[in-house]
Amino acid sequence: MANSINISDAEMHIMNVLWDNSPLTAADIDARLSPKTGWHRKTVNTLISRLVSKNAVGFTPHRSGRQYFPQVERADYSQAAAMHVVDRLFGGRVAPLVAHFVEEQGLSKEDLRELRSILKELPDDD
Repeated sequence: MANSINISDAEMHIMNVLWDNSPLTAADIDARLSPKTGWHRKTVNTLISRLVSKNAVGFTPHRSGRQYFPQVERADYSQAAAMHVVDRLFGGRVAPLVAHFVEEQGLSKEDLRELRSILKELPDDD
């Protein structure tokens, strides 16, 4: 499911709010986003409707309309989106992606520690 859902940058704001706090009404979502984004309520409603049509967001009836909730887990979507980038830009190989970040962005000492720790925990394929 997460593989086939394309979520725009604007829609991702809605998803992040719902992943952090759900279920929420459209008014609740708007109250959390409008101070940061400056969006009007109509924009929030449009984005929610798009996400519902993509099956990324579901809803249940509520006394004040509908309560919305994510239908895809953040981790599942993140993994699918990351793999899409790796496949599309790096031929499905992760090493060139990491090399790109090292060469272009540099890595902090904390990033290096985390990567070393992750690599140590991986089984050898020998």
